Amino acid sequence: MSSPKLLILMLAWVTVAMVVGLLVTSHQLLLLTLIEQPFVPMGTPITAIGLIALAVGFQRLFSPLRGAPDVIDRRLGQLQSLSVWATLFWIPVGAVLSGNLSFSFSPESGFQGSDQASKLFWAFTYGLVLFPAMLWFVRGLVRVWLVFGSKPAGPE
Repeated sequence: MSSPKLLILMLAWVTVAMVVGLLVTSHQLLLLTLIEQPFVPMGTPITAIGLIALAVGFQRLFSPLRGAPDVIDRRLGQLQSLSVWATLFWIPVGAVLSGNLSFSFSPESGFQGSDQASKLFWAFTYGLVLFPAMLWFVRGLVRVWLVFGSKPAGPE
């Protein structure tokens, strides 16, 4: 792995660790006001940066699979790139679903800000976390299959 790729990989995972630490501890930094009107807490861009770093971190773990059919390698790479691009839409999707940039949901008469919108927002957020991890897992299974599945069977 070249130095710039390694640096990006390390920065991505350090960022993920820092954001997870802030989120798990409910740090006060997340509640600080970034913008007064409309209200935007620091937690919104911090979480967005963490989601982007997570997707980039998993993407940088990908290296070309030697011996894999090109179509498999290309499709996994495309899906990994899709996961990075999807994280860029986390704030717009959350803003549309919640009706605000602090992503506060409360029961209302319409869909925006409702319990259903909240469930959709959380499903999208969990998907942004799980999708790159699942792709990484699939890549690992493909590697195991290539290593152990391509060897000739032993004597019977």
